[in-house]
Amino acid sequence: METTSTKALAERSRKSLLIRLAILCFAVAVGLLILEGLARVIYNRNGMHFGIEMWKYAKYIKRRSSNPAMSHEHTPNSEAFLMGVPVKINSQGLRDDERDLAKDPQTYRILMLGDSITFGWGVRQEETFSKALERMLNEHPLGGPWRRYEVINTGVGNYNTAQEVAYFMERGFRYRPDMVMLAWFINDAEDTPKPVEGWLARESCLYTFVSSAWDDLGRNTRSRPSYKEYYAGLYEDGREGWAECQRALEQLSGTCRHEGFELRILLIPELQGDI
Repeated sequence: METTSTKALAERSRKSLLIRLAILCFAVAVGLLILEGLARVIYNRNGMHFGIEMWKYAKYIKRRSSNPAMSHEHTPNSEAFLMGVPVKINSQGLRDDERDLAKDPQTYRILMLGDSITFGWGVRQEETFSKALERMLNEHPLGGPWRRYEVINTGVGNYNTAQEVAYFMERGFRYRPDMVMLAWFINDAEDTPKPVEGWLARESCLYTFVSSAWDDLGRNTRSRPSYKEYYAGLYEDGREGWAECQRALEQLSGTCRHEGFELRILLIPELQGDI
């Protein structure tokens, strides 16, 4: 009789514990959902948290590329509101006006390759330096046979030099530019990024906020390399990203020489104060 009573008491205790755990899990899940909703409301309204804006950019504007050398690309005809400005992608996957592959013989065409700076992160399309250059050239022509100038912006956020050249080899060369201009930034020797696989990283605004805060904490407490140390490390001997970058530059140079495209490198300065 005593044994039976002890077993019954143990069974009731186990059920009670399971119920409490279930309630706790439910409460945690509801709390996380509330925090996720708050994060989306607050940061969608604010629109100036870099990490979350990059997450929105990847979620609403980008897609995985069929070319593994490019890794990702813009989704044609997509749009979003990022860093306080509207972003719209044309049918060719570019943040630019619609462009014909063929051009008038009296038009001088520049194809701009680059990353998020070229893309125009945080500025309106008409304020990108590609558009500014196009306006300047058309307002103050350089003379010669050219009556019009076009500057095509092919910039994609998070691209490195190898990805930019891969895009050019697959699609950009078809515009038959008179000049190819590669906008170079100090981190363009990074490894080609792999597509994000985790569901949380793809779908959760809250996860992105926490990840960004953790990354910032690491840099501020020096548990992660400073930007200066990070950039210097990209160019060490044996780094695959740097090796890919050099191979890509050789390929771009050889192709432009063969096709008769003038090639120029535009150096973009790093403006952070601690560099």
